[in-house]
Amino acid sequence: MHPSLRIDALGTLPLSTRRIALAAAKGSVHELLRLRRLISPNASSKAALLMLPVLYILLDPAKIPTPDQLDVLVPEETRTVISAAALAWDTLSAILVAQEAALDLWPRIWAWYQFISTYRDHLRNIHYAVPAEETMLSDIVLYAGHFSQDELITTAIKATPGFHVAVARAWNALLDEDALDLKHAIVSLLTVDDASNPEVLDELAEGAGGSLADLARVIVRQIDVVAGDGKVGISNDNAFIICGVLVFVTAVEEATGDPTSRFFQELMRQNLFEFLVRALCALSESSDKEADTLAINKCFLLLRRIMRYRNMHLLLSYAVELGFLRAIILCGRPSLSKVHHHVRFFLRDLLPASTIYCDVIPIIEKALAVLQNLITADAFVESNMFVHWTFFSSIVQERITLLESFDRRDVVGMKACDNCNLISEKADFQRCSGCESFYYCDRDCQRADWKEGGHRDACSLFRTLGLSQHLRLDPRERSFMRAVVHQDYTEKKPQICRDIVQCLQEFPDAGYFVVFDYVSTPVVMTVHSLAAETWGVHDTVRNGGAEWKEYLARAVRSKGCMTVHVMRGREGNMGKYWVVPLRANTSDLQDGLERIAARDEGPHADYDLDVELAALFELLKVDEDLPFEEIH
Repeated sequence: MHPSLRIDALGTLPLSTRRIALAAAKGSVHELLRLRRLISPNASSKAALLMLPVLYILLDPAKIPTPDQLDVLVPEETRTVISAAALAWDTLSAILVAQEAALDLWPRIWAWYQFISTYRDHLRNIHYAVPAEETMLSDIVLYAGHFSQDELITTAIKATPGFHVAVARAWNALLDEDALDLKHAIVSLLTVDDASNPEVLDELAEGAGGSLADLARVIVRQIDVVAGDGKVGISNDNAFIICGVLVFVTAVEEATGDPTSRFFQELMRQNLFEFLVRALCALSESSDKEADTLAINKCFLLLRRIMRYRNMHLLLSYAVELGFLRAIILCGRPSLSKVHHHVRFFLRDLLPASTIYCDVIPIIEKALAVLQNLITADAFVESNMFVHWTFFSSIVQERITLLESFDRRDVVGMKACDNCNLISEKADFQRCSGCESFYYCDRDCQRADWKEGGHRDACSLFRTLGLSQHLRLDPRERSFMRAVVHQDYTEKKPQICRDIVQCLQEFPDAGYFVVFDYVSTPVVMTVHSLAAETWGVHDTVRNGGAEWKEYLARAVRSKGCMTVHVMRGREGNMGKYWVVPLRANTSDLQDGLERIAARDEGPHADYDLDVELAALFELLKVDEDLPFEEIH
């Protein structure tokens, strides 16, 4: 026992106070009430510490009545003990406990909490005055939180079975209260080690309401309470609370090694993503203190992890509507340099990659319209992040222009017959009612493709244009993606054709396909031979199954009128693949590329591939009777 808890420690008190303390220690409720007045929160810490022996004695677990004793007909002694312990508990929250005595006091505090918590209703029914549940929970958390910087004491307290149940109960009960001290104590007690301990997680879930869903609700609600609508900055205290909560959530995710774990799924069901964005927005509006920077970093980390396993473009659209772009700009200021790597990642990677989806673009455009003052502010223009913003905004403007043209039907509305390769307006064709992907200029072409072109066996494979599982895109999204690919193909056509010729020269007996990789920004276009040893793309394409094989077979049967183009878009961690075939009304381009590739360079000293290609492109423009056309 620590010396400060011994009864003889009262010897230093004035005689009158000592008599009151000794009588209170013997269980006198009247004298204990007098003692409480003497050691009110306004009393000196020295005076309060001198009362510790009284508390230590009154909270002796040996005095806790058994259930049978609670029903004794003459309960006066029992009543005195319980009342004195309850009053002692109330006194506990009003004093500064000596750190050296904390480990001796804790078992007694916990034992009485368990007793009163278990028999609270019964005690009240037989007219005992006991502290409210919320009061006792708050006192326990504040007591433990007071020593959060002392590893020895904290470890001993947190090792107490049921302790984390009490922490979660306190958190849940006082979630909407303005109790900063309590919330500070809670987040300081939720450590990384706790997150990796399944028993702790189970206790927290039990205290929050009984399930992981309840714990997820408390966590998300806490972020909501602190962040608000995200339009106003938050205090340093609230930034500390958000940071502590997110450190715990991140540690849980890292402990499971999978954001698709049950707990993380429950967090997502509670709309964690929305409140993370709001927290980021609020934090970006705040001052540049260390707590703000740490909390912003955790928000970014979790948002990035969530997007690795979800429909990234849908989440980004939602985030932009909530004010994400404003937060990105504000986080680009020099004072937040520690989070600039996240800002750069979004401006160079995720945000540009999302613009292949037509529904994202109007949302970004609308957000940009109200951010002009921030974008043109000297502080942002002169920051290191402005060059990345310029990169992102240039891609956005390009997509906005394309979408406007797309909606005016300038670059869409053309189709190719999947039998005879005739290119005309979409209205001139009939669509296969089975796969809803193939088009024919008349019934004869549809019958021919069904009987001889292989569509009978492949119809069910073409309900989507994707090679990746669980991919669903509506017709407008697919049409816009084709427009994006076509625009980039048209712009980079000379280089693509140059790569095709070189590919054909190296592997003359194998076909090829072209990948448009929009995970990389700007788009990276590569030509790949179908010779297996040359494949440098994702296994999803290589192992695309029957659908992929059917595309390749159809390209061969087209005799140069169809080329397999593959579009890779960012969806989650790895990206998704779509086949976006390039259709031509004649095989003139393909025939020309094969002729150039077949040339023997030896006798031609003046051979220049670029010149040869330019001549081919000019030749394609000559035939007025059948102008060369290409569509995706």
